[in-house]
Amino acid sequence: MKTKIEELLNKSRKLEQLIDSLNDLSGYLYCDDLSMMEINYLDPDEIMQQKELSRIMEQLNIIKNDLRYLRSPIKRQGKLFLNKNGRYELEGHEFHCGDGLEVRIYDECFERWKWVCTRLEHNGNEFYLVDYSDAEIQGLNARLRY
Repeated sequence: MKTKIEELLNKSRKLEQLIDSLNDLSGYLYCDDLSMMEINYLDPDEIMQQKELSRIMEQLNIIKNDLRYLRSPIKRQGKLFLNKNGRYELEGHEFHCGDGLEVRIYDECFERWKWVCTRLEHNGNEFYLVDYSDAEIQGLNARLRY
């Protein structure tokens, strides 16, 4: 039996709650080096554990944010166009370098359209999409979640 994507996303809420609980316990959101925890700085093992747990907490919070993003509703969807300010725009939202968005790209390998997460950047001459620099931005289907 195959699991539906929606079911997996709904069950991931439990993981987010667990990550929130770890954040509270560790104080990670206040001190990302876990220095709010009781640590014996004379114990080399605890120093290593502090560093590794801090790294793990960073990754867990990235996962939590990514899961929340995937469940966020799509607020704007349409075609990208270059506006009078020389920036790309989508339904009144003007993009700046580093802004994230989703675009619909044709996957040559699988011969189908797919939505991908990317960022809009500028190389000094023109805008491009990170990991999709060959894509023609003007008129590309795009969407924003938040």
